[in-house]
Amino acid sequence: MKVLIVGEYSGVGAGLKFGFDQLGIHCDHIKTPDGYKNIGNSLKKKSALMSHILMCLSALEKSLRFKYDLAIFLSPFVFNRPLYINKMLNSLIINSSNKNILLCCTSDSVWWNDWPEKNIRSPRIGALLDRGFKLHPFCSPNFYDYNISFAEKMDKVFTLGACYSIAYSNTEFNTVKIHYPLVPPIINKTEKEIDFYHGITRPGMKGSELIKSLINKVSQKHPKAQIKITTKVDFQEYESILDHTKVYFDQIYSYGPGMSSLSALYRVPLVATGIKSAPGYEKYISDCPCVDILDNLDNLESFVFKGDYKTAMKNNRDFIHKYHDPVKVVKSILDEF
Repeated sequence: MKVLIVGEYSGVGAGLKFGFDQLGIHCDHIKTPDGYKNIGNSLKKKSALMSHILMCLSALEKSLRFKYDLAIFLSPFVFNRPLYINKMLNSLIINSSNKNILLCCTSDSVWWNDWPEKNIRSPRIGALLDRGFKLHPFCSPNFYDYNISFAEKMDKVFTLGACYSIAYSNTEFNTVKIHYPLVPPIINKTEKEIDFYHGITRPGMKGSELIKSLINKVSQKHPKAQIKITTKVDFQEYESILDHTKVYFDQIYSYGPGMSSLSALYRVPLVATGIKSAPGYEKYISDCPCVDILDNLDNLESFVFKGDYKTAMKNNRDFIHKYHDPVKVVKSILDEF
């Protein structure tokens, strides 16, 4: 069996490739160099315009040469840009593969349009609204219509996690939910020297100002607490910081744990996020060890000074293995065929 993965979103493609490799299945992964956190790219750095064209050209060349049994497309948004060139290339890739699936994630216009809880969408596009945008650009009819027509060309449509599954439940597609495939990291065993850590990736979009105010309150009560806040650090540096951290604050405006939270669960005893602002997530996964930031501030403080780190880490890693093991995720995809 030969598999082609086109695109990347927050390490999902890398996780799928890891799972296929572990099963001994030939897998090629073509992605752009301007993806989230710039993880493991197969193309040299170009402009966003050129990198997406090069990605589809490279994927087309491989699909014509290898005749893949299965092509997996990550995020329809990637294939809606630019200048309609990718749309043409995309059709050629689809026609040259035996089976094609779409994995819905990241800036998917169906998600933006059909996500039922509009009230939790708005804080995360607040920065755009403040600059005069009435709607997120992904909500435009052109994006939405193309993404629907793109999904209709697929043999199967998969949704990543609870949020995309909820959005696509309002469409005519019979989708299949899969979990985030997380590649097991290399853990550096170190003392937990940082009490509280927050890594800011998108200032103003994920509640960082509120998190910083909460951390300031903690520091006033506990002057000796070791606190670290960073902005847009390299992913390898981010992972290194997590190896030294007791409590990690991810984001308040959430739709369930993403790459940052799940990576942290491997390394950090306690991960705090906005999980209760994610309708449907707790029904999707009821035993997530992440805690809600706003509801548990006092507990987070006591955990730093009295917590059972060893038990917490075991629970975290058991959870990751149960839901997010790449081999299990890949098998769940293959089971559909």
